[in-house]
Amino acid sequence: MIEKLTKIMLHGLIVGVFVSVVACNYDYTDTNEDYYANDYGPGRDGTSSLLLNGELYDAIQAGKDIVIIDVDPIEGAAFDGRKFIPNAISIPFNEFEVTRSDGPIVVDREMIDGETMDRHIRNAGINRDTMVVLTGSWTDYSTTPPTPLQESVHAVSSIWWMFHYWGFDRTRLKILDGGNAGYEDYLLSKGEAMADRPRENQVTSQFSVQDIPGNNMYARATLQEVLDGAKNNTFRDRKAYLISTIFSNTITFPVGAPVDPVGILKGKFENGNVFGGRIGGSIQMKNSTYTPTSIMTGVGGRQYFVFDYRLDRNSFIDQDTGLPFLPEDRDTRIITHCYEGFSTAPFNFVIREILGYRNVGLYDGSFDEWGALSAYRATDVSESYIWDVVAQTPTSFLRWNGTNFQKWDNTTATINKDGVISLDNLGWLNPPAGDTGIVRDYETNLQGTIEWDTSRYTDYLYFIVNNGKSATVNDPNAPIASGHATVINPNFRGSASTVNDEDLAYKNGDNLAYEKGVSVQ
Repeated sequence: MIEKLTKIMLHGLIVGVFVSVVACNYDYTDTNEDYYANDYGPGRDGTSSLLLNGELYDAIQAGKDIVIIDVDPIEGAAFDGRKFIPNAISIPFNEFEVTRSDGPIVVDREMIDGETMDRHIRNAGINRDTMVVLTGSWTDYSTTPPTPLQESVHAVSSIWWMFHYWGFDRTRLKILDGGNAGYEDYLLSKGEAMADRPRENQVTSQFSVQDIPGNNMYARATLQEVLDGAKNNTFRDRKAYLISTIFSNTITFPVGAPVDPVGILKGKFENGNVFGGRIGGSIQMKNSTYTPTSIMTGVGGRQYFVFDYRLDRNSFIDQDTGLPFLPEDRDTRIITHCYEGFSTAPFNFVIREILGYRNVGLYDGSFDEWGALSAYRATDVSESYIWDVVAQTPTSFLRWNGTNFQKWDNTTATINKDGVISLDNLGWLNPPAGDTGIVRDYETNLQGTIEWDTSRYTDYLYFIVNNGKSATVNDPNAPIASGHATVINPNFRGSASTVNDEDLAYKNGDNLAYEKGVSVQ
């Protein structure tokens, strides 16, 4: 560690502590290919996806083939007055956002598809041996002095995950630690300046993800994998680990409940969830005890994020037990999730690239997807396990015992057409013009098809009504508020791994399978 810290200080960062911890990668599909020859694990060459300011500066001075991609959005007060690394190109994060279907549901911010990734690669002039450096502002310029900007770190980490998924190895794929703000401090120490605008890219290539010999599609956890893990107790038995990195919108159940877990996910109701809770068997990371980043104070008091090199597996604390929970075995399957698969990306990056776990996935559907797939709906909003966002917070919860929903006091909740929770077999109602396919509370997502129902495999389950996104139970004609549209195909009968299947077909050049959507039956 002393050697690592010495290396950091020699790279000229002004104050603070930074990551230079080695991670490893043994699980490409073509490990013998020379493309991955230098992609070693710990104790070998020390390769990491984190790049220090001095390392980038030296590589630029040496004339290496480097493409610097700034992935922050250009618009917005938080980015007014920001500077750019010389010769960086700008691809706003929203150009990486796609809406795809991983089986029975269509959600936002899914993994980028192969055609879109290839367009970005080619427009950026990326070739086989190009070092791709991802950066962003990492500071909010709308404050005085500028303060750390979490969304920028989330965006950069998300794009790293996408490139990694499509097969880029860590010698060619980097995150610049400290982002633009840190690099500006470094240049100022050398008497040099940042650019006022990104470079207009004039260089293109014909390179494709199909030209990369391997892939890392394990890096994306599918709906099928998460549903199977919750249904089969894989997560509960700690044969694999599902980690929630959600730290807002929490519920504390009253004394007398069998558990009093602070921080149960309410469900992001503005996105149309019909229930809340935790994905079955998942671990809620403790709030306010861990962050994947430290704050750096630079020139003029400007603050920005850097990744924290001091982290180890004991840094991850289970909210319920107060104890560390990550396993010793670095090959254990670990999956992270949040609301939308966005803010969990830095945690995912840290677990793999800093702590050295090799089999790390990100569930990009996250609770937006999970909390919408219910074959059941609430019909009595007065029950204590109902979150009426207008009138009441739930004070109890439900659990599935294999046959029925039970209340936390072990009494059975009624499951019939006229009961508190009903299995809806009515099919789609007739939505207003332009709203076809949008989920409503009075119109259950899955039309009574329980094959993809996730509510039965949710811990601390409670149902949500009057949620501002869908029509209410009592007023089926209420307008739908603006927000994400969650679209369900209840007739889907394939594997809920459609995105990965389509991407593998594209990667292998199977255009016919890709165009058809290989898992859609």
